[in-house]
Amino acid sequence: MVDQYLRNIRLYDYWQPGFDRSSYTPTLISTALCLWQVAHPMIDNYANHASSYFAQNYLPGRNLDSLSVSLAELFNNICDHSQSPVRGYCLTQYYPNKHQLVTAVCDFGIGIPTSINNFWAAKGKERFTDENALRVALRRRVTTQSTPRNRGFGLDNLSTIVRSLGGHLFFLSNFASLKQNAAGECHTQTLAHPFPGSLVVVTLNTTTLPDVEAELEDEEFSF
Repeated sequence: MVDQYLRNIRLYDYWQPGFDRSSYTPTLISTALCLWQVAHPMIDNYANHASSYFAQNYLPGRNLDSLSVSLAELFNNICDHSQSPVRGYCLTQYYPNKHQLVTAVCDFGIGIPTSINNFWAAKGKERFTDENALRVALRRRVTTQSTPRNRGFGLDNLSTIVRSLGGHLFFLSNFASLKQNAAGECHTQTLAHPFPGSLVVVTLNTTTLPDVEAELEDEEFSF
């Protein structure tokens, strides 16, 4: 079953010579987008493509800005902080029976806790445990200032968006994992073995997505 699923999402095809990784290749599962390799010039295009695809095919009338913003935040985080020797990867799938839109983004860089602690150590501050470093990464205005556009709003913004929609977040990085539940409560765990990089899974509750028409009316008559 797992093998067939991987074939249906074109995972094996993805690694074949000549496979076009720069375009949006359809999968054999219409509810899933093909595995995508994160590249900085394509961040906005992919984020917008993903939100448009699911809005047009499965969630008409729903505003999916939350998906495109979440993807852009995660992609920028990989490009700005991960120091990954290879680019990160992304996969997004809609589960209609569960009313969930799930995106998994993974890189194989230094990891979020290491990135946070390297910056803290350079300022002469005490290092965090990996668990606490993940919690700190979700705080407002926490930043490693690795690029001019990085002002500490990325992961905090992601956390706020997901919480406002009653969704879930999951982080796996270095020796720690963090789960943010629908109420916004965060629970961490120390891992016996490290994850070399960062895996972030964003689960949006599609029943709470705002209505496009209602939002347009609010903007039209706002002062």
